[in-house]
Amino acid sequence: MSAEHSHTALQILNALHAKKHNIASDYSVLIEYNGTLNPEVISTLESQIEQVLNTQQLVKTQYKKLFFICIETLQNMFIHGACDADQKKHNYFMLTGNAIQFQMHVGNLMETAQIEKTKFRIDEVNAFDNPDKLKAFYLDHLDKNQISEKGGAGLGFITIGMKSANPIKYSFNAINSNLSVFNMEVSVSRS
Repeated sequence: MSAEHSHTALQILNALHAKKHNIASDYSVLIEYNGTLNPEVISTLESQIEQVLNTQQLVKTQYKKLFFICIETLQNMFIHGACDADQKKHNYFMLTGNAIQFQMHVGNLMETAQIEKTKFRIDEVNAFDNPDKLKAFYLDHLDKNQISEKGGAGLGFITIGMKSANPIKYSFNAINSNLSVFNMEVSVSRS
């Protein structure tokens, strides 16, 4: 493992620990993962998420929304996350919950050059205060959008915003001039 790889992994781990430290005392950590993502890890996490959600006594619509958002964020981290010098994609994923809501805390490496584009997309989604207008924006975007070279259609943040019905919180922590840690928090009501 190179020194840069160790430093990058440490930055991701530090971001996760900072999130855990800032979680309100009435939240329980339901699932936590820190490491590199690949299809096998995502499949394992998907099974763990299903098991945890099955213990939460959710109505079917909330179960589906929460499960979808979890899987969407994992896939987005895998597809869009940047690699370190050793071609590793470091990520963290944490699902917490209390009696009122769930919170998903995720983080991945991002090329610093992508920060402004990401901010714009999330801020664009967060600007909608009407679910019907956000849905219309989604449908319009779906009609006009093409698949990117990474296989996405640019709908991830829009669908997360629609399904969560809450603003997407985010921050960036620079690692060096080329890489940053992208941190995202999504809240989903239990009811």
